[in-house]
Amino acid sequence: VVTANSVGRFADIYLDDDVICRAILKDFGGASLADIDPISAAIDAALVTFTQSGTGAVERTAQDKMRDTMSTADKGTDLKTALDSIATDYAAGGTANIPVGTHSLASTFTFTGDRLNTVGAGKLATIIQFNPASADVAFEVNKPGAGGSFQGSFKGIGFYSTNSVDKTAIRLYNQANYEIADIAISTGGWLGDSIGIQTLGRQSLHLHNSEIVCARPVVHSVNPEHATIAVDHFLLEHLELIGTSATRPVVELEDGVVLSNYTMRNVAIVKGKDGVLWEDTTSTGVSYAALFENIRTEQALDSAAYSFRLGSTAQSFQSVSFRNIYLDNGRNGIRLRNAQNITLDSVVFTMTTGTALDVTF
Repeated sequence: VVTANSVGRFADIYLDDDVICRAILKDFGGASLADIDPISAAIDAALVTFTQSGTGAVERTAQDKMRDTMSTADKGTDLKTALDSIATDYAAGGTANIPVGTHSLASTFTFTGDRLNTVGAGKLATIIQFNPASADVAFEVNKPGAGGSFQGSFKGIGFYSTNSVDKTAIRLYNQANYEIADIAISTGGWLGDSIGIQTLGRQSLHLHNSEIVCARPVVHSVNPEHATIAVDHFLLEHLELIGTSATRPVVELEDGVVLSNYTMRNVAIVKGKDGVLWEDTTSTGVSYAALFENIRTEQALDSAAYSFRLGSTAQSFQSVSFRNIYLDNGRNGIRLRNAQNITLDSVVFTMTTGTALDVTF
């Protein structure tokens, strides 16, 4: 029963019926505003309902809704501890959000599960500051075995360091169906003989919409789990790759790597020694179906190097295509070894000295 006195006491605070009813349930003696005002006091999110707009929406608690994804901010201020905790919670998949700001990473974050999407707020909006004392990796996916780790991503993240220790931003070991997008490593932010993105197998990688400036922007290495499935159905596109070392290629496929269905398109390859280098002597499988399209190389740091230096003494290199390529005048053009079925379509050589094309079949 709402008496005249009780209404009078709370009418000057709130006229909302729900607030008055909540207040009446309390002992009025000595009641403060904080005691009777549900907005002033914390409310458990499990007690608040949420209904999405649109047809078919069902009522959920606010707690359930807010737990759809996890932020590292939900797990404390230490980024490594927060990411490890989320990785445990999402061992079978989920999204780990890293908010706007600069976040110090004390040591390697290693994920050994599947389907984890690590997402920042955008290139250089979310910055990972990584200053290892010795050569180390910031983010690593590492799941040995026949299947490896599959269906995950890294997006919207920048990497920065204040020391010159050799380091790697992202390393994928034996992955399948991964995406790396909107990654930024800016000038002077990743010193030393450091790597931007390194892959050690396996298949179906999409690396795109990123700017990477360091000594070794992209490195493809042998897959220890499966020697002949190292770079299979890899797509690299919409990239600006700038190599800061006069002794390292901008894109390096290490000795022993097997290429199968490898595509690079809409890429600016700047500085470095060779633009794209693969000098293989030990691979155990035939490499084939490589496409390089809409690529410009420029500002070479070594005039004796090549924009594309690709070949194997161990196996034949089959079905290689170059389309709409503009080669800079600071180094030699294209060098291929042990090649079969080569296509050159609208390739522009601008050098005034050196070798434009050197192919052995």
